[in-house]
Amino acid sequence: MTHRNPAYFELLDAYLDNRLANDDRLALESRLLREPDLAADLEAERGLRLGLRTRLRPTRAPASLRHNVQEALPTTLDRPPWWSRITAWLSTPRLVKPYVAAVAILVVIILVGGALFLANPAAPTVEDHSIFRQLAGKHAAYLKGPALLLDVRGGPAEVSGWFADHVPFAVAAPALADWTLEGGRLGEVHHQPAAHLIYDRAGQHLSLTIFSPQASDFPVSAQTRRGNDDFFVSSVEQPPVVLWRVDGISYGLTTDADLSTSDLLSLAATMESQLDSQ
Repeated sequence: MTHRNPAYFELLDAYLDNRLANDDRLALESRLLREPDLAADLEAERGLRLGLRTRLRPTRAPASLRHNVQEALPTTLDRPPWWSRITAWLSTPRLVKPYVAAVAILVVIILVGGALFLANPAAPTVEDHSIFRQLAGKHAAYLKGPALLLDVRGGPAEVSGWFADHVPFAVAAPALADWTLEGGRLGEVHHQPAAHLIYDRAGQHLSLTIFSPQASDFPVSAQTRRGNDDFFVSSVEQPPVVLWRVDGISYGLTTDADLSTSDLLSLAATMESQLDSQ
């Protein structure tokens, strides 16, 4: 086995954690297309993470132990609220200069304002939103090699059956005219298992990623309406990416085919209608 510098694996970990700057991420994804050993090491790291998350289940403490710990904790019910204690301290005459109280009040205002800002951060825009970059990058890394990197090959039944043992949600493979389902591969999004379904049309590919969503995945600035359904479309990524939700599960569609964003949105709407009727 070839010895790797620790910095090599730190780079792969940073990529999997989505901690790389945009230029570094693009440079690494370009290397993945040229260096099979690097792509294999990345998949090994990804597989190790998924294996640990699958096998290391949290253990809940016995009820008796939780009760004993709660009984041993000191009670704070008789203590006045923190703001009352601060007000009382500030209002008590002290041999201090007035600016000390003013500074204390200013500190409280800054802390409260910071907490409110963190609780209500600015909504992400399409341009700086990471989920679009992630899905476009995964598509490029998985599909641009000398051969498709698939964990399962076959039709919808074979693919759905295989993923039943690997992801915590049902995987359905929508049908598309002129596109053939090649199979799927196991990946991750938001550090959770995700399913990647690969469709082929004369050597061009569609990648449908199915994953557990986060609320921040759907910026209002990316929202568009198609019929009675909402979709979220990237405006700056190449290839384009379309996101939508069905029954609490996210679907992301991207392609290396010569399709416009409007064409990809039409394919996404076709898929969504099938998934919604199941």
